[in-house]
Amino acid sequence: MKDLQTTYWLENIMLNLDLEVRTKGNPNLISGNYCIVTVHDASPKFKIRLTKILRALHHLQIPFNIAIVPCLNEKKRNDIRADNGFIDLVMKYNPETALHGLYHEHNGNLEEFHNLDIKKAKKEIHKALEMFREAGFAGNHVFIPPTWAITKDTVDSLRTLDFEILETEEEIILLKNNVRLLSSVLNWDVGSVRKDNECRKLIKTLFEKKLLSKSKLIRIAIHPKDPKGILSEQVKMIRKLKRAKYRFINYSEIPQIVS
Repeated sequence: MKDLQTTYWLENIMLNLDLEVRTKGNPNLISGNYCIVTVHDASPKFKIRLTKILRALHHLQIPFNIAIVPCLNEKKRNDIRADNGFIDLVMKYNPETALHGLYHEHNGNLEEFHNLDIKKAKKEIHKALEMFREAGFAGNHVFIPPTWAITKDTVDSLRTLDFEILETEEEIILLKNNVRLLSSVLNWDVGSVRKDNECRKLIKTLFEKKLLSKSKLIRIAIHPKDPKGILSEQVKMIRKLKRAKYRFINYSEIPQIVS
């Protein structure tokens, strides 16, 4: 979700590359087919569920990413710095990490960065980075806003803090290159159990369409709160992509595929 001003700005300032169907208009710009798998909402609160997810991805023998919330819902018990078990779990699988907001939910609002001006956005991101690093995670240059909601002020804040990659629901933005890679994300966590289950068939159809049309980039977002049984479906999708010779990459590899 983005406000109209931000959408207009992205469309007119960035180099927009449509990766849904064979890089329209730029057939030779990107060679190969890629997939990015990211585990979202990583927090001590979901440690048991995360253990199952990370183990499944590890068995698939693919690189994957994990989006960490430093202090989910502003609860001390969810402070990543205070839970060595959570830190050890993440370190065990050595995924590439991304910063996933500060609290994710702030004052009851899931869209933590949807209405912050540049000063407030920068302050929250800076605090999140400090907690991230104090927990022992490596320097971070990837930002995934909660619910993928951003504004131009958030983008400007990330630039001043030297972030390189921003991911939203519709695209991946290379901040230093002014490049926007258009590719919608496959997401099963849409707000309620009823809605999540209603989306299952739709997402499966969308995945098959992307695979059939040989989309240059397919993104899969796995959440601890995904409906029961979804992980097995996600694993099947990943296996299909492996058979189709998709290359699984971390965020840090993205600039290389468009250079």
